Amino acid sequence: MPTVFLYGTSLPGQPDHRWVLGLPTSAATVRGALWRGPRNRPMLVPDGAGKPIRGVLVEVEPDRLAVMDLVETAGDGPLVRVTVRASHNMRSVPAEAWVFPMGARPPRGWRKLATEDWAGFTR
Repeated sequence: MPTVFLYGTSLPGQPDHRWVLGLPTSAATVRGALWRGPRNRPMLVPDGAGKPIRGVLVEVEPDRLAVMDLVETAGDGPLVRVTVRASHNMRSVPAEAWVFPMGARPPRGWRKLATEDWAGFTR
């Protein structure tokens, strides 16, 4: 099963958490920058020199991952699912994440956040 890095609205206590409800998670970070869209949607821009963005790793079966692809890529911006390097238990591991494409211009209305923690930002 693919391992996915979740950093925004799929985190516990967030509106899209239902897609991973009941699945075991573990804390992890991915370096980059966190952005907020006009409809309060998060966007991660991976950057090895960026801040450690807090999130969780979760293993997701392919059928559920296909539904999450539809949810994560619809609406506010051009997010794509790619493999990123996540820090977990003092080591680097590959994980899938929905991120903003490298080199693309951020959509109008999005703003870069100073925080590394979407859950803390939205509370």
